[in-house]
Amino acid sequence: MAQEGISFKHVRQYFMLKDRGKVQAVEALGGVSLEIKKTQFIALVGPSGCGKTTLLNIAAGLVTPQSGVALLNGKPPAAGRPDVAYMLARDAMLPWRTAIGNVEYGLELRGEGRAARRERARELLNAVGLGRYENAYRSELSHGMRQRVALARTFALKSEILLMDEPYGALDIHLKIQLGELLLQLWDKDRRTIMFVTHDLHEAISLADRVIVMCPNPGRVIADVEVPLERPRSLSELQTDNRYHELYSRIWSLMSHEYKH
Repeated sequence: MAQEGISFKHVRQYFMLKDRGKVQAVEALGGVSLEIKKTQFIALVGPSGCGKTTLLNIAAGLVTPQSGVALLNGKPPAAGRPDVAYMLARDAMLPWRTAIGNVEYGLELRGEGRAARRERARELLNAVGLGRYENAYRSELSHGMRQRVALARTFALKSEILLMDEPYGALDIHLKIQLGELLLQLWDKDRRTIMFVTHDLHEAISLADRVIVMCPNPGRVIADVEVPLERPRSLSELQTDNRYHELYSRIWSLMSHEYKH
């Protein structure tokens, strides 16, 4: 029986960098090993250049590692797999399509019938609070509303694995909390396996089952921290929970110590 979830074993990745006419290899990932069980929500944190997005792109089948093994549900990564959905930092809405047209676009590409994909898209738009805006175009929606459309489009695919690359990175703190709450509500219904990249430690602890801390030169995992906070969670109420603050302080200390060296 194939192992479900996501697995990285001794994954290394190099990129060629040209500097002052010379080409040198830069080690983006230095032998990363990480196991993510089915239905787990894990967050990857660390500074720019530590390989978070590279690891995500390997899982998506967009980058092939030079060595090591990556498996998703027991199979090697490949671009376009129906059991994997990828949500980017930008909303990537098609400006000539309405909100509902954008949400059903992925379903259309996967061959879903018109009536079924329209029903699914409408269901997800209502779930993210945009039912009234299904006929609005990108130019008519705020940044936060466009990210809600992107979230609805991602969950509409029913993929077992979700890869999310700083989807709320450009939003203010209030919108981050609001969309984080929406994400947890959607995830709680069907418990997908999620890899979530963020620079925001509060976001990581609030959302995830585990926080994976990475550091650069080369990119590697320096800590794998379980988040012992009950679900369902309220992101705003966590601010008054001492366990949250103790966890934040512990992970911040780990990060700060490593980054000084």
